[in-house]
Amino acid sequence: MNRFSVGLAWLGLACLAVVGCSPEEGSSSIGTWELNVPLKTPSFEISDENGSGIAQAGLDSVGLAEVDLVARALSLKAPVLRATETTALPCTSGSGSASVASNDLNASAPEFNVSGSIKTVLSYSNCSLSDLLEINGQMTVDQSWTGYNAATARFDTIDYRITFTNYSQSTDLSGTLSVEGAIDGSVNGSTTILDWALSLSSPATNGLIVTSATTNSVVKNDADSYPSTGAWIIKGANDTSVVTTIVANGLEISINGAQLTIIDW
Repeated sequence: MNRFSVGLAWLGLACLAVVGCSPEEGSSSIGTWELNVPLKTPSFEISDENGSGIAQAGLDSVGLAEVDLVARALSLKAPVLRATETTALPCTSGSGSASVASNDLNASAPEFNVSGSIKTVLSYSNCSLSDLLEINGQMTVDQSWTGYNAATARFDTIDYRITFTNYSQSTDLSGTLSVEGAIDGSVNGSTTILDWALSLSSPATNGLIVTSATTNSVVKNDADSYPSTGAWIIKGANDTSVVTTIVANGLEISINGAQLTIIDW
C-alpha cells in the first residue's frame, strides 16, 4: 500500500464567503467520486511582483505538507467504539465536535470490515486548541475502502474526500488562514492520486480570494521519491494566474503566461 507524501497548494488556508459571486467549478474524476466543486470568483490580483511568493507557497506545500492517506484512514477508527458516535473536541474555549458514522466497523474490536465506508465530521465554533490557534467552520472526511487486512493494517484501495465548509483558522502571529472546497485522494496498489479544488484567502492575499485547482491529477508511484505527473493552477483576479506543472525532474512554473521557470526537485 502506498504511503503518499504530497502537499496541496495552500492546504491550510480557507476562502472567505463571497455574496453574489458567479462561481466557476473545479472538475475532475477520481476514485468513486466526481470532484465538481464550485469555486469563488478571485479578487486578489497576481502580479510579477507577488506571483513568485504565491508560487512558492504552493511549492512549499508540495514539498512539505504530509498527506498520508493510509495513516489518516487508520486514525479514523481509533476513537470509534460504536458504529455512530459524537465526541467533544478538546477546545480550551469555544466548542467543537467530532462525529463518526459507519455501518462497516466491527465495533467489538474496534476494527474495519474488509470493505466499507466511514464519514467523519469535525465542527468548530471559535474552538481554541491552544493559546495561539482558533478554528471555525467544518471539515468533513468521506472515505471508502476495499481489501482491508487487520493483520497488516493495509488496504487494497482507498478513496478519500476532505470537504472544507466555511473553514478558517486564526492565530495572533499569522492572522486568518482559510479554505473552502474539496481535496480528493485515491490509493490503488502502488499508485496514489490527488485532486483538489479550493478557494483560498490569507494575509498573503490581503484577505482577498484566489483559487487553486488541479488541471491534471497529481500522481505518485510507491517507488518514486516525488510525484511523476500532475498540474495545477492558482487563479487571481483579472485573469491572472500561476500555473505549475510536474515534469521529469521537478516543476515548471509560469506567472501570468510568462516564460517558464524550472525548479528541480
